[in-house]
Amino acid sequence: MTHTKGEWKVERTSSKDGDFQGRILCESSEKTSHESNHTDPQIYIIIGEPSKRNGPGNIHHEANAKLIAAAPELLEALQDIVKQADLTKMQISVDLADSIRVFGKNAIKKATQ
Repeated sequence: MTHTKGEWKVERTSSKDGDFQGRILCESSEKTSHESNHTDPQIYIIIGEPSKRNGPGNIHHEANAKLIAAAPELLEALQDIVKQADLTKMQISVDLADSIRVFGKNAIKKATQ
């Protein structure tokens, strides 16, 4: 399983402060048509419900959207950290090495399988 390559970002679609509605876009390098050199952002997730007022369940929408948009970069960084930890000849603590290998590899597996 692979994710869509490109720059992921959050676009706010609501104009009210504290009432977040938005969408997560990916600026993919894939072309939108065979005749065009143009690429359009693809909408993957819509966050918030425009018809409802902000409530207790809505306060985390913007933070969640930003975390989701950052996920591909976080995954890539974690994969590099695990790889470097496996290859390093430096002395690192057993706890740190275990955390990297166990938690890091489990998180990577969750994101990729």
